[in-house]
Amino acid sequence: MCPLSLTQNPSSLTLGLDSFSGARSGSQTSFGGSQTSSAQELEEFRGRLTTYFADLEEAYPNVVAAGGPSELLEQVAEARQLIPGLSAEELWVLRDAFSQYPALWDIPTTISLAFEPAAQVASSQGSTGSLMSHSCPAPGPGLAFTGPQKHIENYFALEGLALVADAVLEAIPQDTLATPARILAVVIWAVAQTAALVQLALNEVNDVCDGDNHRAILHDVVGPRVDVAVSSRASQTSLNTHDTNIDGDLVAHNTNIDGDLVAHNTNIDGDLVAHDTNIDGDLIIHDGDIKGLIGGVQVTLDTTTEMKKVHLQIIALPGGRAFLITADEAGVPVDVEFIAVRYSRGNDPISFVDVLAETTVTTVSPGVHHVEISKLQGSPIDPRSSLAVFEVRHDHGSDAHFGIIVVN
Repeated sequence: MCPLSLTQNPSSLTLGLDSFSGARSGSQTSFGGSQTSSAQELEEFRGRLTTYFADLEEAYPNVVAAGGPSELLEQVAEARQLIPGLSAEELWVLRDAFSQYPALWDIPTTISLAFEPAAQVASSQGSTGSLMSHSCPAPGPGLAFTGPQKHIENYFALEGLALVADAVLEAIPQDTLATPARILAVVIWAVAQTAALVQLALNEVNDVCDGDNHRAILHDVVGPRVDVAVSSRASQTSLNTHDTNIDGDLVAHNTNIDGDLVAHNTNIDGDLVAHDTNIDGDLIIHDGDIKGLIGGVQVTLDTTTEMKKVHLQIIALPGGRAFLITADEAGVPVDVEFIAVRYSRGNDPISFVDVLAETTVTTVSPGVHHVEISKLQGSPIDPRSSLAVFEVRHDHGSDAHFGIIVVN
């Protein structure tokens, strides 16, 4: 059984026709308009009103099946019996009410649409007809809930029609002018109010039944499909054991990681030492290669430099005015041109006299020259002269190399 609380008991909406046999006073007519409707129009309205109450009588059992009070169904039937005896003035009052509030015509159809599914389910479940004892339907195959569906829009539609009926009831005169017409209005009002209240109660039932059926599904359907009880799988002891295992695994992993790091560090240190040794060896080899290259370059530079200079060697012959002079470039004998011959003045080592004009050069062999300075008139050689300077040039065509030698 589902717990259920209602803000209003639908049974309190039932009414007895004898309570409307007396005339009510103190009310004024709220519906106006012309009473010139033809007798034919009033009779057509009487026929439509009769059909309307027949529709109410057909639709209301759905409300009863959903838990509404059955007494109201009898009052609907009794009210329909009053319609043939309504006077023209009473018909006019009701016709004016339905014209001003045409939504009243929708009450039977709205009830049928809102309650027919609930009535079918209630019938199949063997409902007792009491909302307070309404039982939740069991879930059907495939874990689907087959009970009354919650359609809150049905409640709002019925509540709206109940408000319309309430407005009509308040507007119909309560004096002796239209006592049967007011009875009909009260019955319409009671049906609309009861339908809205029962629909609200059904929604509350559905809220509770949803929870009950979900719990039933978990217990009766899902539970048997679990091969081992959850308690045996997730007990506190098993969780503690799992935590201990995880802690042990973490310690082991940390130890392994530390050992791996030490091994990697040792390997890295060894690799660095080996690389340093290899680099030092490579530097020594490359240093030797570089020095060899530099030596070769230096030799090349020296050779090139020597080849750009004329090297002279001199032997003074007896008498002080004849010399043998050899000339070479990088060890290769070359014939040269004497471009200057100077003697010092007396014992002054920095003052010289140019005697090239008095000098005779004879090439004895390649690179060997006999040089003799003659004593010419007007430019005698000072016997005190101690230094002689010889300058030569070796012409290569586009280039010329020079040499100089001093003899004491």
